[in-house]
Amino acid sequence: MKRSRTALFRWVVRLAVAGVVLLLAAAAVENRIEARVRARLSAGETFTSIGGRQIRYRLRNPERPGPTLVFLNGFVASVEAWDPIVDRLSGLAPMLAYDRTGLGLSEGTGSRDAAGMLRELESALRIPGVKPPFVLVSYSASGLLAEAFAKQHPDEIAGLVFLDTVMPEQQIDAVSAGEKKRATGVYKGMIKIMVQTALGVARIRVLLKHGGVPLTGGEEIILFLSHWRATFSEASVNTALANEGLGFSLPHVPVAMLSTRGLETTPDLKLTYALQHRLAESSGHAIFRDLHGVEHDMLFGDPRGIVAAEAIIREEVAALRGAP
Repeated sequence: MKRSRTALFRWVVRLAVAGVVLLLAAAAVENRIEARVRARLSAGETFTSIGGRQIRYRLRNPERPGPTLVFLNGFVASVEAWDPIVDRLSGLAPMLAYDRTGLGLSEGTGSRDAAGMLRELESALRIPGVKPPFVLVSYSASGLLAEAFAKQHPDEIAGLVFLDTVMPEQQIDAVSAGEKKRATGVYKGMIKIMVQTALGVARIRVLLKHGGVPLTGGEEIILFLSHWRATFSEASVNTALANEGLGFSLPHVPVAMLSTRGLETTPDLKLTYALQHRLAESSGHAIFRDLHGVEHDMLFGDPRGIVAAEAIIREEVAALRGAP
């Protein structure tokens, strides 16, 4: 009996070691494939050095009259997320978008603190060809970055556009068990996706599902490139940014807010809507627009969301240019 237990234990150990070796081999192969994909997607893109890292950015229409629209990517997103909206705004104004450290095609493992993320944005605004005045256009969690930056640099900001922004008060303190449950679900989903990406499972699943249908560059970046360090870094930095942005108020700066929360019935999302209203009304030049029937996460994936986002950005630019 003792010998059989010892033999079984040895087999279990061998299987465990073999499993670890296979996982490491899969991760090594996926890492090499990722490097090739990153190099291919980076060809033809523009980069600038910020903090010793190569940061990918896109500058459109630098010759057009201002203000310059600065698009701040949502949580762990890349500049491609803005394409449906930016394409519709072609020729309106200068437009800048960039991948934060460790995300998209930018180097690094993510900003480790709020100060680093704010310095990165400040440096992006100094890229040659980028000129003030600036309108920060944010979506979801990047609204926290926009608020914190505007509070620190009020003289550099001509306007703010918030597309269904996350509110700092709720980022700091989840207001209900439901909100906490959703946040926990998001983190579990993130961990699952990142593990699958690192081991190549995500690549295999996508290839089996889509077959020979080509993916866009943005889809490849999200599905095939590992951003796990930057993802967890951003999650912690966002709370620090929320603290930086608390008490935000710029009465002289036009603030435009697009919200999908107007018909929500849960207490936490009703509070989100009230806080979004309060933020917009802190400006003496507030624009508030409701968008019903479009989910927060589908704002850029639903034609109605794209059209509404384009409209409120154009409205903000017109207000700044003094159009009737």
